[in-house]
Amino acid sequence: MASTPDTPFGQYIDYLIQRHGTMGRVAAKIPMSLSAFSRGVSEGTLSVENCLRLADAVGDDPGKILRLGGKQSIAAVVDRLTAKTNETLSRRWVTFAKQLQGADPDSQDVFEMLLRIVVNKQRELGAAPTFDDSAPLHPLEVYRLARGLSFGALAQKISAAAGFPRSADCIRKICLGQTRAQGPTAWAVDKFLSDEKAGE
Repeated sequence: MASTPDTPFGQYIDYLIQRHGTMGRVAAKIPMSLSAFSRGVSEGTLSVENCLRLADAVGDDPGKILRLGGKQSIAAVVDRLTAKTNETLSRRWVTFAKQLQGADPDSQDVFEMLLRIVVNKQRELGAAPTFDDSAPLHPLEVYRLARGLSFGALAQKISAAAGFPRSADCIRKICLGQTRAQGPTAWAVDKFLSDEKAGE
């Protein structure tokens, strides 16, 4: 039978074992093998992802579990996230969420867990976040997200089509609505989108 160390984290795991029956059942919620979970608890080597998965599975505060697992700096970040109230997710955050669609599945799972934890915490406080979709995405950003392009890659494509260079920072600001394309840049963007639409 796996034993837990005489540490705050070990004592917390003992509490979970009392609730769920065995350490194996607790480990399965992450999910992890019993040996890997027991070793991680004993040696204090559970990853941030596994700590978050544990918090999500047992419905406990992620910051607390991260601190118990020795991840104090990440716990502080999560605490700041879950402490925010009355937040509306801006178009920039909606864009960021869409960018995650191109990330690997493990990264998507971690971000999904973090967002769910934040939303649940804010619901407890009576201030669940909402999406602000009143301002539509710039057509250039729609194009970029649909193709999974970085701002740099998109800038290179626009520069090639226009025949003169446009920086990645310039294109990023246009995509995120932080500035309006003007002069030669506006012409380059319009030409690029027109050519791409004609080629579809």
